[in-house]
Amino acid sequence: MKQSDKKKLIEKIASGVRIEKDEACDLFSWNIIELGKLADERRRISLPSDNVGFILDRIINFTNICEASCRFCAYHARAGIVDPYELSVDEVLMKVNALAEIAGTQVMLQGGLHPGYDIENYISIISSIREKFPDIYLHSLSPAEIVHISRKNNITYFETLKRLKHAGLNSVPGASDLLVDRIRKEVSPKKLTTREWRDVMYALKENEMGSTATMTYGMGETTDERIEHLNVIRDVQDETGILRAFIPWSFSPAKTSMNSLTPATGIDYL
Repeated sequence: MKQSDKKKLIEKIASGVRIEKDEACDLFSWNIIELGKLADERRRISLPSDNVGFILDRIINFTNICEASCRFCAYHARAGIVDPYELSVDEVLMKVNALAEIAGTQVMLQGGLHPGYDIENYISIISSIREKFPDIYLHSLSPAEIVHISRKNNITYFETLKRLKHAGLNSVPGASDLLVDRIRKEVSPKKLTTREWRDVMYALKENEMGSTATMTYGMGETTDERIEHLNVIRDVQDETGILRAFIPWSFSPAKTSMNSLTPATGIDYL
């Protein structure tokens, strides 16, 4: 990038003007300290305060039996490698109780796409938690699980979420892996598509429910594809306004079928 063009881009970012996809790609080649300072300037436009907070929550993985069998996953049950398990409702409640005892406020229920589970399995878990722990915030499941439940019960995403919300679900983490169909076809062909992820976000909006967005990077994607992912998220936020956080995850290739890849670095994360 020419120095004059870089100066214009710095001025654009510092003034709060939205940048385009090609400009975002250029940022990956910038000095990380320079980029960090500029990012903080941009952050202060939206949130001038230096006050921060945290949520004390617990992730409860209630089953690792999953029909998606994604190549990037070291979690799902695999014969002779990872033993399958399913938690009972009572076991889930014991874990929620342990969180409540230390004044935790949020539970993330997440599991594999269990071929034998329909919506009643999920309603049973959620309603049981809601009945015993009415003040616990349930930020649970995932877009992939919503699509899975919808297919198993032959109902729409909207109806799936409506019934889960009625059972006590508050919001759904927007676990999105990488919203680039070229990558998804290689690493998670049995999982939901980018289009389906977006449709779940729209259904959440229609049900007046919130979500988040994630990004699993380091799975062989290009810089352009990283920006493609972020642009999908930006478009969805423009259209719905339901995303309250962005969480990047660096892909850990160990113990997956993609273990030949080099792990991402801390600089990649920043």
